[in-house]
This record gives sequence, structure tokens and C-alpha cells, in this order.
Amino acid sequence: NPGKQIKKEYRSLHKNKRWIYVESIFSNQLDNPAIKGIIVNSRDVSDRKMSELKERVYHDNLIFLSNSALELLGLSSKDEIYRYNPEKLAAFLESAVVIASSYNEESKSVIVESFSGLDPYTGQVEELLNQPVMGLSFPASEMALSSDNAGMVITLKDELLETSFGELIPENLLKIKELIRMHKAYSITMAKDNRLLGYITIFTLNKSIIKFKHIIETFVHQVS
Repeated sequence: NPGKQIKKEYRSLHKNKRWIYVESIFSNQLDNPAIKGIIVNSRDVSDRKMSELKERVYHDNLIFLSNSALELLGLSSKDEIYRYNPEKLAAFLESAVVIASSYNEESKSVIVESFSGLDPYTGQVEELLNQPVMGLSFPASEMALSSDNAGMVITLKDELLETSFGELIPENLLKIKELIRMHKAYSITMAKDNRLLGYITIFTLNKSIIKFKHIIETFVHQVS
């Protein structure tokens, strides 16, 4: 149709090897004796596209926090809240294993209450642990007993990760990391009125990371 212009947006590989967003307008000039071809006018719209994407992500994050606040109000027991945490965060992060654990003050131990995102590796992980993931208990490290950084997303280095899990799985930790393709490990302490409640541990998979730490921290504050 020579009288109609077509506008398309797409990604294109720039000569400097980075991907950019391009907007092109196609015009049929085959019937124009001076041109006899298709004219394509293109421009780089990466800045506009990135602004739109940031706005969409910001909106999605607000919806996530708003919905989670309302959903938490409908939970009537501690067990329901522990189940809710990993499921909600695993869905938000998409490529992650999330573990919610409680802290027992009498025994100074950490107990896994719920987890999500481990399928289809749950059985293999439990074989390496020689026990179910649910209910897994281990002594809390001295660092874990502090509530100074409560609510903050802390990146766990390898040595800190081993310390966090006590002496239960040091020889199998590497096997588990390779099995689930773990990339980064994070921990968030849950506390209320300086009283330690438990922890949320996040293992991001397949080279992914936590991009919106402030959203996770706000969520954990709601949960606590």
C-alpha cells in the first residue's frame, strides 16, 4: 500500500557490540519513478525505551509491595507467613531459591521453616544433606546472632556461606552449588524490636543477581 507508512520498533546490534532500540518508518515508493524503492527512516530510541522500561519496573515493584502488604494482613498464623515468604520472593526474583528459617532462642539454632524454587533438585539436595530440607536445623553463627543489620540484604561470600550453615554440609556445599547452578548467595535477618526472628536466604541461579535490593528489604520489613 503506497499510501501507508509502517512504523516498527526492534533491537539492533550496534557497531560497538551493544544492543540498541531502533524505531524505523517504512514507506513504499515503488510507484515513484524518481525512487522506485522502499524508503526506511530509522533512529535510535534507546533512551526513550529504557525510560519506559524503568517506569514499568517501578510500577511493577510498587504493585508487588502493595499486594504483598494486603496478602500478609490475611495470614493468621506464623506458619502461613513462613510459607508465604519464599513463594512470594521466588516468584518475584524468578531465578532463585529462597529459604525462610526461624531462630530458636533457647537452643540458639536456625530451623528451615519453608523454601521455594528448589524444584526439580529437592530430592538430590536432600540426598546430599542426608535429611529433608524442611526442618533442617543447625547452630546459629556468632555473626548471625546480631540484629544490627536486620532487614538489609547482605551478600554472603563463600566463607560466610559455610559459616551460616554450621557444620552440617561443608563437604557437600560445593556439590549443591553446582547442582542448582548457584551464582550469588544473600541473607536478610528478620527482627522486630531488636528481637531476632529468623532469616531469609536467597540463592540466585544461572548468573542472575538481586537487582532491586530495596524492594526485598521493604518486603522483609513488612513480613517482620
